[in-house]
Amino acid sequence: MDIRRPPTPRRGVSLPFTDHCDPLFTEIPFKSLFDAAVETGRERSWKILETRTTWDPFGADRPYETFLGHVLDLTAGEERIFSRFNGATRRNLRKAGREGVEVSIGNSWGDTAEYYRLHCLTRKKHGMPPQPLKFFKKIHEHVISKHNGAVFLARRGGEIAAGAVFFHFHDGVLYKFGASDPALQEFRASNGVMGEAIRHYAGRDFRHLCFGRTEFWNEGLRRFKMGWGPEERTIYYHRYGIPGKAFLPGVESRSPRWNRLFRILPVPVLRLIGTAVYGFMA
Repeated sequence: MDIRRPPTPRRGVSLPFTDHCDPLFTEIPFKSLFDAAVETGRERSWKILETRTTWDPFGADRPYETFLGHVLDLTAGEERIFSRFNGATRRNLRKAGREGVEVSIGNSWGDTAEYYRLHCLTRKKHGMPPQPLKFFKKIHEHVISKHNGAVFLARRGGEIAAGAVFFHFHDGVLYKFGASDPALQEFRASNGVMGEAIRHYAGRDFRHLCFGRTEFWNEGLRRFKMGWGPEERTIYYHRYGIPGKAFLPGVESRSPRWNRLFRILPVPVLRLIGTAVYGFMA
């Protein structure tokens, strides 16, 4: 996609707001696709071409960024899938059950709006501004309401304690967003949501569940995802400078230093910041 968002340089990204996007046609050599994209970039005055793949197609060239990816095989049957959960995950699932956590699945705007409320609370906890509300309205309009996604919400005693948004297409499922109410975290509702989602999709002919990307420094998120027994792999982002005909040097993955400031700001302020800056983060 052609990204034009001043003051950032004009660039081509495969694909904006995705964790990774491998070539759709594997019978075409990657180099041919890449060279064609570079030529398109020259015609359109791109400064940068960015690829996001689950393998390193450039060998010795250092990637601009790397992340961890996690994929769960859903074809083994529910009993075998659940047997691969680690001990902590199983205990948390049992606790969610004892605490009366109940999970619903929906695709209404009301469901998405309830999730967005939790999403803002979770982004504040992690020291990050949330995506704009209109971004989630577009997700609902073009994905969830078209039955290419679903919202899972966990309730405990009438209160919504956790939620997650999943996208699905063909035989794959993507865990795109997850959030919880920090005041209700002790009930392990997030585990209840994920456990119910795995059970739901495993019983409907989906073959794999992708947990999205994880920064190397985010050990807590990695631990949560690994608890469900997925395969772990590396995701490679490469940025090619078209005018200079060279890959841009890599950057070190580290926790943002401004997280502490965002943690103390109220949610309405964080939403304003997110609305202002999120378009530059594709």
